Amino acid sequence: MKRLSLLLFVLALPQTSYSQTKPDAGLFAGLDLYGGLSNVPGLRRFADQLWAGNQIFTPSVAYLRWESGQSTSARVAVGVGDAARGSNALYKQPIELWVKQKGGGGSLTVGRFFTPFGQQEWQYEAKEGLQWEQPLGPLALTAALQKDPTTHRGNGYVRLVHAPQETTQIGLSLGAGKGFSYGTDLEQGVGVDATLTRGPWLLRSEWDHFTTPQRQRFQFGMATATYQGLHGDIRPFASYYTWQDRTSTAAFGNYSALIGGVGFPLTTGLSAEVATTKAGSRQNSWLQLHFTWEH
Repeated sequence: MKRLSLLLFVLALPQTSYSQTKPDAGLFAGLDLYGGLSNVPGLRRFADQLWAGNQIFTPSVAYLRWESGQSTSARVAVGVGDAARGSNALYKQPIELWVKQKGGGGSLTVGRFFTPFGQQEWQYEAKEGLQWEQPLGPLALTAALQKDPTTHRGNGYVRLVHAPQETTQIGLSLGAGKGFSYGTDLEQGVGVDATLTRGPWLLRSEWDHFTTPQRQRFQFGMATATYQGLHGDIRPFASYYTWQDRTSTAAFGNYSALIGGVGFPLTTGLSAEVATTKAGSRQNSWLQLHFTWEH
């Protein structure tokens, strides 16, 4: 149970230290932790986010953030789970280390930050670089230039978001450069995504299409529907994930899964998810906790 020890310890933190609203200025410390149990091979106990019933993905972190109260902010986040530790770590330490400065109608971020692509359902990499964000007419533009740690080449990303109303958001993402997706042979990519609220339903989807210089392709798709109309913030959901790697290396393999589950709050800052999916001939199930705290 060592992998869950940190998550269990922080449940004893004073709940008055947790706040849904972020103060305007100051230095703040926080935790964003995942952990749980499953019957997935190799993941009987885990201390990062179990994603798509397939693998650990979003890292558990401890962080510091600083807000000037006007135009400058900064963040450093250190991984505390398996995703950021050991020789096969998915993330380099520190996972995030950046400074953001507002000005000129937008904001510039410098340091190591997560790549702006889609809803970050597939592309969730933290790399060093520069990022510019600004409104562009009816759109919100994010453009980033980052260095891939595997190929040591420059990668470019552009994301445009159109949100004609609070209940509708449509995104278009572009990526290019050798290794732009996890250091693979893929060099060009496009993604489209949508987040819609319709009555008590929250609907999210993303579709990505990546290619190599030889026109070999990788495709990823996801769609999830969450019902938010139940008492006590109980949120049943159904999700579908699929990807196919048609490149010569087939580094990502192929996967398809229909997931059913329910999320619910346990106490202030702590929520749980119980879910199951059939992977091949296996029925994989898990209990996952998510804890957030800031002071």
